[in-house]
Amino acid sequence: MYKNITHFKAFHILWKAFLILKNMMVDLSKKEKLAIRKRIFLHLDGWALIPTIYNLNKLGVLQLLEENHTISLKDINAVAKTNEGYLNVALRLLASQGYILREVNNELDEITHTITATGTQAFEMADHYDGVYELMKELAVRPRTIISEKADLELIVNTWKELKNFSSYKDSTIRRRMSYHMEGVLLAPVMVGLGIEGRFDTLNTESILSATLLKLPQQTFDWFVEVLDQLMFVEKTDSKLTLNTKGLYYIKRASAYGVTVSYLPTFAQLDTLLKGDPTKLREHDEDGHETHVYRYMNVWGSGGAHSTYFKKVDEIIIALFNKPIAKQPKGIIDVGCGDGTFIEHVFNVIYTKTERGKVLNEHPLFIVGADYNKKARIATRTKMTKADIWAEVEFGDISDPKSLDEMLKDEHGIKLGDLLNTRTFLDHNRIYKKPSQTNFKCQSSGAFSYRGRRIPNNELFQNLSDHLNKWSPYLKKHGLLIVELHSIKPKIAAENIGKTLSTPYDATHGYTDQYIIELNSFLAAAKHANLIPENEYSFKFPNDERATVSIHLLKAI
Repeated sequence: MYKNITHFKAFHILWKAFLILKNMMVDLSKKEKLAIRKRIFLHLDGWALIPTIYNLNKLGVLQLLEENHTISLKDINAVAKTNEGYLNVALRLLASQGYILREVNNELDEITHTITATGTQAFEMADHYDGVYELMKELAVRPRTIISEKADLELIVNTWKELKNFSSYKDSTIRRRMSYHMEGVLLAPVMVGLGIEGRFDTLNTESILSATLLKLPQQTFDWFVEVLDQLMFVEKTDSKLTLNTKGLYYIKRASAYGVTVSYLPTFAQLDTLLKGDPTKLREHDEDGHETHVYRYMNVWGSGGAHSTYFKKVDEIIIALFNKPIAKQPKGIIDVGCGDGTFIEHVFNVIYTKTERGKVLNEHPLFIVGADYNKKARIATRTKMTKADIWAEVEFGDISDPKSLDEMLKDEHGIKLGDLLNTRTFLDHNRIYKKPSQTNFKCQSSGAFSYRGRRIPNNELFQNLSDHLNKWSPYLKKHGLLIVELHSIKPKIAAENIGKTLSTPYDATHGYTDQYIIELNSFLAAAKHANLIPENEYSFKFPNDERATVSIHLLKAI
């Protein structure tokens, strides 16, 4: 069949290449994908829980829960003497894991906690988190060292050895869960470091692993492979290391760690939030950068997480800009435009996929990017120029739509209400202002803080309603297309361990004065502000009681 051995070798090489490619293309089953996602979710739970449990243990709070069985928030704080707002956030995280039962009475503004059997088991092993938290604090000082030539792996390797010893005792479900928490602290910084620098990009077509390919010091690479091997993500054949199908699926989800890990500076200084001056974490460094979050990492991680939601946004944009011209918005305004990425995306959807896009010469779009941050406005102008999109870029405060409307009329001759207002994951990050009075009672079980002061839930609900009410006069014609993040009830979270990211969401936002509230409470506050969602343009993710993201077109009535 083969004329010579060279042809045979060539065929053999091609056949091996085909088998490798075939293996890479084999899709995982739904069960296998869910198992990997669950592992990642438990890793991220660890980022929220390890700093929290470590610091609560040092403050004696875990001992108080064990000794009293049932105890109120006020009684705990009377002993621990903390900044009560962040203590409340911390305890709600424990409730979301089923470690305590948390009862909230918003009418009396009382919160009580009862330890569970699961909590008793976890708290007895809390000391095992100590070394891992010390590693988190070290990484906060030198976040990029772990993947650089200057990497000092002694602390990481020693922590890994202790973790393997801890997880070797398979005596309880809670021990296994805690081992995954610690595993996540070790893995996530490497995954983020390699992912954000694009070092995994070649693995889309080539599954071979090497220190050279990933540009890692050999010692770091060897340790990384050991962890991946423990997860059964690698195969060793012909003296080569390759990622198997599960490994490739996992590697491609590196950005899933980005947002949570970006709050490493906050987690590393949780003792200051709980007992010290929390305003120190809100300061900027000498270059003007935030000190409580790695913003670049946060934006990178957000981009990977938001793509699913924006597919639904596209459906809404297409429907709105396919209407008769007289019923369409004159343009779009994105308040909190960041670097302009969302504006560019929406413009491209309108231009390429709608009827309006075919007649932009006759009916041009008026596009506005508004942001409070000067650097964001500069970035948006740069992106608009590069993308050749005509857009106005202006100062805009999410808490002051009246001034925004007046500016648009004075400088551009257009009303805020003539535009489609858009916002993505912004309203929960509004600057908090205490309402002058509280008229509403809410059903939220949330935990909210402003610079350490605990915000009663009814007060937060009133603040949200007042905030949305400011926008109501400008949302009668075309409404507000809003993508928002939410919390869920701790009971629901505890029943879905490994199936929701509510614990890390609540931690990163609760510890940094951001106000994610349950979806039903968010819609109730909107209703009080005379804003009603249009059902055909309403979506939630996931589409059940675990929903932590929603999309709505809110219109004023």
